[in-house]
Amino acid sequence: MDVGLAYSYKDALVLLTKIDFLKDWTIGYSYDWSIAQLSKYNGGSHEIMIGYTFKERKKTEQVKAKFE
Repeated sequence: MDVGLAYSYKDALVLLTKIDFLKDWTIGYSYDWSIAQLSKYNGGSHEIMIGYTFKERKKTEQVKAKFE
């Protein structure tokens, strides 16, 4: 589990978290607090992220044909 905090200059403050599960899957959540002048009209926003990590393919061995 990862937790983070981010700041966008004069725009937003962000709290985020991420959890890895089922070996290759990740799910995350973040909440953005608006600190700009628009914060009167926007309390913030929620974001949900889902990710999958693809495995690296094994390099196949190249076979050179010999012609006689």
